Amino acid sequence: MCSENGEPLESVFISDARLLQVTDETGCFDIKTQADSLHFSRIGYERLSLPISEIPEKVILVSQEINLPVIRVSENYESAALTGVNSTFIYPDTNYGSSSAGDILLKLPTFGSTDTPLTGEYQSISILGGLSRHTLVMLDGMPLNSPGEAFDFSRIPTSQISHIEIIKGASSVYGGSSAISGIVNIVTKNPQTHLGAELEGGAGSFGLLSQRVMAYMAEDKFSVSAEYSHYNAKNDFAYVSSFSPFEIRYRENSRKTADYFFFKISHPLRKSNVQYILSYDRYERELPGPTSFPMLYDNARQTGKDGVVRRTRLFHRGKFNYESVIMADYKQKTYINLDSTSSFARAHESQALYSPLIMSRLSFKHSGASLSVAGEMKPILYTYKDHLQSSHSDNLFYINNALSASAQYESGRGIWQQRSALALRQDWVYSESHSSWRLEEQVTLYQPIEIALKANLGTAFSIPSLFDIAFIGDSQTEDDTTLKSESSFGYDFGIHMNHKALHLEAAYYYNKLKNLIQWRQYFLNGSTWRPVNVGEAVLKNYEFALQIFLLESLSLRGDLLLSEAKDFSKDEDGIPSATYDKYLPYSPKYRSGLSIAYEPQSFGASLSYNRMGEQYTTVDNLAGSIPAIDLLNLHGYYKKKFGDLTAKLDLELNNILDKKYEIYAHVPQPGFHFKVGLLLSYDWDI
Repeated sequence: MCSENGEPLESVFISDARLLQVTDETGCFDIKTQADSLHFSRIGYERLSLPISEIPEKVILVSQEINLPVIRVSENYESAALTGVNSTFIYPDTNYGSSSAGDILLKLPTFGSTDTPLTGEYQSISILGGLSRHTLVMLDGMPLNSPGEAFDFSRIPTSQISHIEIIKGASSVYGGSSAISGIVNIVTKNPQTHLGAELEGGAGSFGLLSQRVMAYMAEDKFSVSAEYSHYNAKNDFAYVSSFSPFEIRYRENSRKTADYFFFKISHPLRKSNVQYILSYDRYERELPGPTSFPMLYDNARQTGKDGVVRRTRLFHRGKFNYESVIMADYKQKTYINLDSTSSFARAHESQALYSPLIMSRLSFKHSGASLSVAGEMKPILYTYKDHLQSSHSDNLFYINNALSASAQYESGRGIWQQRSALALRQDWVYSESHSSWRLEEQVTLYQPIEIALKANLGTAFSIPSLFDIAFIGDSQTEDDTTLKSESSFGYDFGIHMNHKALHLEAAYYYNKLKNLIQWRQYFLNGSTWRPVNVGEAVLKNYEFALQIFLLESLSLRGDLLLSEAKDFSKDEDGIPSATYDKYLPYSPKYRSGLSIAYEPQSFGASLSYNRMGEQYTTVDNLAGSIPAIDLLNLHGYYKKKFGDLTAKLDLELNNILDKKYEIYAHVPQPGFHFKVGLLLSYDWDI
């Protein structure tokens, strides 16, 4: 082997796809092969492939200029928060278009939703067959949920997500109320290139039009990112009603529009880092009613605004890290339904929630041990006004204080590693006190293949929402100011196996809930709905995942979640209730998914099949059920670089078989629908 100048080349790799040899200092090599051709490669030279019959006495490699991106080295101090030992991480697939955090999560059967899967619709997420309000959602480790309520994932765009951390099972110790089923921690990203911009436009079924523009810049002393996006979607579609299965109807009054603003700046200082985040969105949603009473809500709509402002200071000195956070979360929404054909359905009300947060955390790391202590104070102010009944208004105020401590220890050498964690937390909210704890263990063996054994044990709680305590704005509901907070005890264990050709996961989850809150219908002097505490419920889940890498660009993935969520309530005398050993409503018995993806560098496609099992709609499991649902989806992309400019075309075909189905009783889901988008991104690194 020699260069263009005739000089011998050392350390040239010669391969026949099975054997590998390296040239010596004289450029010579010796390889015995039955292959038809050999491949030659060395850094700084063009790769060369030659048939065996055409290999000359001297093989010449042509030099190739190496262009490496600029790498900046600067002091960077991460959050002092301790990540759970058994956390899993989901990274957005930038090849496929996803408009929100919910789109990323719902690709896996572990996560579910009873909401309509169209842009602009409210998008709540549940974990492991639980309730959406039992999923605690955090932004960079700071809670976002309103007390006792589900979170709208459509608020967080994919373009600002670095990754998503998932902690499954009872885990209030890491964030407080609502973490009965688990935690979804959305981690925002910092710009990595010197200068960049993105321009994106999209269109789709049911009148969808969307636009997005983003600019970002990174220097040694700061980085900044700013984004604005807008969408408008009519979202009216054809459906088949369970009342009239042979008649095609149209779901109307479904228009959705929103504007979203995001700004983030990071400013490294000496031994510290300061970050500022501003997130704001405003929206308008027309709200069609259930198919059983569409005429009552044919002009109902909701307008709202959500905002988050946060300042984070990270300080590092030796083995100590200190983190302080000041954050304000604001939510406001107005419901208007003044033109209903029925007087009792007419309403005009507004609500607002203010929840600032002050948090401080100190951590210490030495060798394989980490310790952390934290304290936080979160005042919550809720205001309500009924514009039709001036006497019906309310203000609620309380403060949630909390203290927490956690410890981790890591040991191991060579082919194995062991990690342990213990976390404790004490919350004071309303006039109640809630203690939480969690114990985590993981043992990993790296040879001959990577195998990890994981186990968790812990508790969680969820306070009643302000709507449960004093439900406002509906003549068919009654409030219950005596509701108790929900609590749970859970454990799980599982195994993860990693190999270059496959990835395998299997786990079992057990969660026992007390004082579960359900809304139930009562028939006494008319029909009313009211919240009640269920004595006890048990959720069991078996989770399986298998991913096989068939070729370099071809992979196959299968997921299965088996769920059993049952009510085990007893009366005061210990006699089983009428709903004892019955499935909880809207808890499917299984969720499964199968997908195949072919993804070379410049284009790719993914075909996925998803199926969700039967689910009951009533607490007695007698009045009816929603049958199993299966959907077929296809995603594809094509991208091309033009110097520093990259263009990417994305196509999404959902419900290809045009199934007419429901996930929630009398709420139809769309048939076949599509989205197409064009993204232009510019990255300039100087």
